[in-house]
Amino acid sequence: MANKTFDYYEENAEELAIRYESADVSELHRRLLSTFHPGSSLLEVGCGTGREASFLLKKGYDVDCIEASRSMIRFALMYHPELNGRLINGEVPLCLQSVAKKYDGIYSIAALMHLSLDDIPLVLRRFYSLLKDYGKILISVPLSRPDLEESGYDPKGRYFLLLSEEKWKEIISAAGFTEIETSTNADGMGRSSVKWLSCVCRK
Repeated sequence: MANKTFDYYEENAEELAIRYESADVSELHRRLLSTFHPGSSLLEVGCGTGREASFLLKKGYDVDCIEASRSMIRFALMYHPELNGRLINGEVPLCLQSVAKKYDGIYSIAALMHLSLDDIPLVLRRFYSLLKDYGKILISVPLSRPDLEESGYDPKGRYFLLLSEEKWKEIISAAGFTEIETSTNADGMGRSSVKWLSCVCRK
């Protein structure tokens, strides 16, 4: 994650936590439940406030989480104390190398977009190796953000990687995944100019 991006999340964690917790994620939660079998062991990469992990935990899933920002982890434990002991502080892709457990599924919502194009294949290959046979991944990334500069940074200093649906499919397939299903979604925070791509893939 670019340093300016990391700094933004560290310095604005409280404001972001309030926004995340108030967002309409009903469609996302339905997608998570339809993607992963009940009781599955899951790894969330870039959990933010732990909103999705808490939801899934209460539905009977076994969830571990990775989050780079210590400030966001602090708010995750404030909002969702049931995640205590399930949160790993570390930056992707490096911290993925220390994860030894195998999972039925891995998901990453609005997080991989902050990585470089060079990092994405490394992360997806590591996802593949961390999955049990026939395991699935679900990732959600932006397809459009009109507020970005040519360099990929928004006015707040955050870096965003914007790729086409075809490019995401190409990278995911190269990492070994099959049965790549994609869909486009509206923004959960009501921003009409922001569109999202969801990808569900199987090992």
